[in-house]
Amino acid sequence: MVKYVDFLKKKVPVQSLYALVGKEEYFRRKGKEYILEALEKAEEEPPFITELDGKEKIDLGTILEELRTPSMFGPRKVVILKNCEEYLEKEAAFLQYLESPSSFATLILDLTSVDGRTKLGKAIRKKSYYIECEKLYDKPPPWDALKPIYDSPLCHWIVAEVKRKGKSITLMDGYAFIERLGGDPGAIGPAIEAVISYVGKKKKKIQKEDIYDFLGVHRKTSAFDYVDHIVEGDYEKARQDLEDILTVGLQDRAGEDVTHTQTIYGMLAITIQRKIHQLGQALLLQSEGASMTSICEALQIKRFLQSKFQRELRSFSLKEIEFALNALLEAEKKVKELSVPAEEVLKDITFQLCNRRELLDKEVFIYVDG
Repeated sequence: MVKYVDFLKKKVPVQSLYALVGKEEYFRRKGKEYILEALEKAEEEPPFITELDGKEKIDLGTILEELRTPSMFGPRKVVILKNCEEYLEKEAAFLQYLESPSSFATLILDLTSVDGRTKLGKAIRKKSYYIECEKLYDKPPPWDALKPIYDSPLCHWIVAEVKRKGKSITLMDGYAFIERLGGDPGAIGPAIEAVISYVGKKKKKIQKEDIYDFLGVHRKTSAFDYVDHIVEGDYEKARQDLEDILTVGLQDRAGEDVTHTQTIYGMLAITIQRKIHQLGQALLLQSEGASMTSICEALQIKRFLQSKFQRELRSFSLKEIEFALNALLEAEKKVKELSVPAEEVLKDITFQLCNRRELLDKEVFIYVDG
């Protein structure tokens, strides 16, 4: 068993079974990313990834078949399974698999908790590379109350996260993230990545002045954040992004503030269209048997973005791509005809694209004349 902060300090070994366990969702999510990066580096081809959710009451046979069937798309198959502890506890076959996992497959368990008293819990703790992803204090815990405020478990995570990305930061300077963003790793993590990009490759040490400068300059929600949440299907975050954008505006490439709603619509629509077209091209190439490596090369996806792009690709089907493009065409028609205010069109397109799967399941189709 290893705590998440200590996990960040280690080289991730290639294993047949990983368990990310705890109530901090951001740590579990980032932990999966780091594991997938390690598996990708260990193989010539990116692993073929399947994600399954125990809440959907997936048949155990489906899970075991995925794990025991060699991948046709890469040397290693990865199955990510979450929300599974309750119903798998009753399945002896799953416990047997944990005792003798497939050599060509990796199972990543994403769990909020594991009961160490049960057979499943004991097997997971014994057989897996077990990463504890619990929430961290953003100030020294009560038993260490005399420590300075920046000597907190959350600050130690910030230092480890920055170091993992090739930079350094002191606990005192790292506390600037908490000052500005609060104690939510889900907000701090992306800010760390953004500040690292902001200071550039030459500067190796992040200082609090860099954090203050960046968070002051880049306080606006970006079009890319908004589109990322649409791709993920996270309507609440995309809706909040849009609300923020419509309230405070965007920045164009020249760094000028854009607050005119019609112009904001154009900037967001173009960004969405580019992403949807890119994902559509990738899905077509994938349907023709292209490997993920060749797809990324064909679409000129930078290496450090390839893991993210692979996750995005799993968020769409070709049918959903068609739905999204039709929705965008219909939105463009409304804006050009001035039949609906651009702000309302943006709100509608945000809802449709985030809920594309549910709308398709209900057979809600969008038709465009001509």
